Amino acid sequence: MNLVKWMRKNNRKIMAVVVVLIMIAFVGGYGLQQVLSRLGGGPGGIAGYYLDNQRITGQDIGTANTELKVLRSLFAAEMLRYRQTIFGSPDFKARLLGQLLFPDAQSAAMTSAEMYQAMAQGQLEVSGRQIDEFFEQARGRSEIYWILLRAEARRAGCVVSESQARTVLADIVPQIARGASVAQLLDGVISTYHMPEQRILRLFGDFLGVMTYANVVTSTESVTTGELRALAGRSGEKLSAELVKFAAADFIADQNEPSEEALAAQFERYREIPAGQISDDNPYGFGYKLPARVQLEYMVIEKEQVESLIKQPTQEDMERYYARNISQFQEEIKTDPSNPDSPSKTVSKRYAEVAEQIKGILIDERTDRMANLIINDVMEQAEAGFVELEMDKATAADLQAHAKDYVAAASKVGQQHGLTVHTGRTGMLSMANLSGDRRLGMLSVEGPSRMPVGLPKIVFAVDELNVTTLGPFEVQRPRMWENIGPLHDRFGSLLAVVRVVGAAKAEPPADIDVRYSVRGPVLGPKDESEAAVHSVREKVADDCKLLAAMDAVRARSEEFVRLLSDKSWTEAVDKYNEVFANNGEDSGLFAASMRLRSEKLSNRMRMSERDIEQMQERFADMPMAAGYIRNSLESKRLNDRLFAMLGDERMEVKDIHAVIAFEPGAAFYVIKDISRTPASQEDYQQSKALRALSIDLTRSQSLSLIHYKPDNILERMSFRWAERETDEATETSKPQEAAL
Repeated sequence: MNLVKWMRKNNRKIMAVVVVLIMIAFVGGYGLQQVLSRLGGGPGGIAGYYLDNQRITGQDIGTANTELKVLRSLFAAEMLRYRQTIFGSPDFKARLLGQLLFPDAQSAAMTSAEMYQAMAQGQLEVSGRQIDEFFEQARGRSEIYWILLRAEARRAGCVVSESQARTVLADIVPQIARGASVAQLLDGVISTYHMPEQRILRLFGDFLGVMTYANVVTSTESVTTGELRALAGRSGEKLSAELVKFAAADFIADQNEPSEEALAAQFERYREIPAGQISDDNPYGFGYKLPARVQLEYMVIEKEQVESLIKQPTQEDMERYYARNISQFQEEIKTDPSNPDSPSKTVSKRYAEVAEQIKGILIDERTDRMANLIINDVMEQAEAGFVELEMDKATAADLQAHAKDYVAAASKVGQQHGLTVHTGRTGMLSMANLSGDRRLGMLSVEGPSRMPVGLPKIVFAVDELNVTTLGPFEVQRPRMWENIGPLHDRFGSLLAVVRVVGAAKAEPPADIDVRYSVRGPVLGPKDESEAAVHSVREKVADDCKLLAAMDAVRARSEEFVRLLSDKSWTEAVDKYNEVFANNGEDSGLFAASMRLRSEKLSNRMRMSERDIEQMQERFADMPMAAGYIRNSLESKRLNDRLFAMLGDERMEVKDIHAVIAFEPGAAFYVIKDISRTPASQEDYQQSKALRALSIDLTRSQSLSLIHYKPDNILERMSFRWAERETDEATETSKPQEAAL
């Protein structure tokens, strides 16, 4: 049939359809959603239940989705993302809510990194595992979280009026959208979503109600006066001292080899204890339990070699770069240099002034491009055998069977590009060994969020060990024989590909003669790391010598005190160095190369046992912090000894000349003076309000991680999906629809 004739014959029907479509388009947005959701309503549209069998329907979820879009248009996401506390620090309570309602991978990664930093500084009383758990769970169903959080706030009576909501909008809109007014913003939202202004303001009020409720439930713990006084006392009271230190480590070389009986007794006593765990029963922190270890195979490229392969930039290249990037070489100067209030103008530096800088930039760019090309070739060669595998299902055994030989791959790439690709295997490296290695310990790879993840954390996450946990914004957990890379060091001098080829869990040594290599990467014929070995026998022998050296150190410190009987402190130090140090030459039984130095400790603060416990809790899943925790514990114990010597009544003691043994540091100290600056009542009165706010903020921010944790929201609101309910339970319970 002719199309024109058909249209003429059915013009009324066509016009009716067109009118309906125009009406739908006009209603649009919120209204259209309401119509369509009602058309699809009914018992089959129930999505889930919460609390006392209140329903969440498909219509509710659709409405919530629109409402979140409206809130985003009202800059709610920006308000949460950039909100700060009264101290100018990130408001994590707001950021966590923002991640639930307006998820964004980049801002989530940044928030996670900020929370880790705050945790390390003691501004959050949480663990790294708690932070990771939140972001692992907060990955979807923002509509459900919005429905539940709003219902929870309303139930608690946290309601913000429309007038209050408008006032808050009037405060934040000019800060976020410069030049915009609330009226303009609301007009735009009304036009886009066809939602009445009253409804928009009520919606924003609900959003503020959720924030208000979170503030209420996370800020209810009282800060007591006693707590504030104790904190003011610890932080306000300062101790200073002058002393000399005699370290047992300086005298180990002078000790005789211990007997087999002494070695066996020392080994058996501390065989099952990890090194560094200081306690009353083990004040020195002895321990011979073998730590978790990995063996790595590596291919390493030195960037210095790559630079020799690139084409040097010509004068034409440099001039072209200057012309295209002139803005990089501009600066603001005053029109009248003699008048600081004169207006500024933008001037460009002459090419001759920046020619060398441009040359360096071009060399770096070309070196980076070439290095990335080479390391990608290395990765391609290393993974060539995995083409046949389904990588998601492959086991460590499958990967090992199909892994390509690193030596052959390195040789092929090296010949192709004309450089040396270093390859080899390390010894069995502990976390401390690897973190302390000046090459491998500095390597990292970018995760999905572009945040670098250190190699030590990555390799100790393999299933065979599970020593570390990789967060949701870091790289995937590696498998044995799976290639890790490309890796870059922080100084831009090395590129590498690494794989874990051996792993051993922490365990007591089978006997005192356990010995294994701990060599790092060998990049040259005379690399000192090649001969590095961990020997349990040698470690036990050194500790036995350390104990013997403590007796020698006691004698040396007492000799120094005898010098003080007829000499001043300074004269005694000089005489000691003259008699015993002698520039490192042997001067008798207690010879040592270290010169004695008078040390001054200034303004040292007390630490409580709870401070140490909190530090251990925060870093429980971060083995890299073990050294930091031990140093803090040693510092606390030394402070406690010095405070105890001074007593509660005295402010200052001079010319004490007391000898104290300090086992955690394996040393003896001779103390000259100790003084204390007490915390004053005036300081307490001036700082108590600020301290109370700080403590409350720390606790509130920490509790928000629990309050907003998705699993906790679902649990306390008794949420369950409809498909988990039986038909019989649904009929008998007669649930009511959620009041949205």
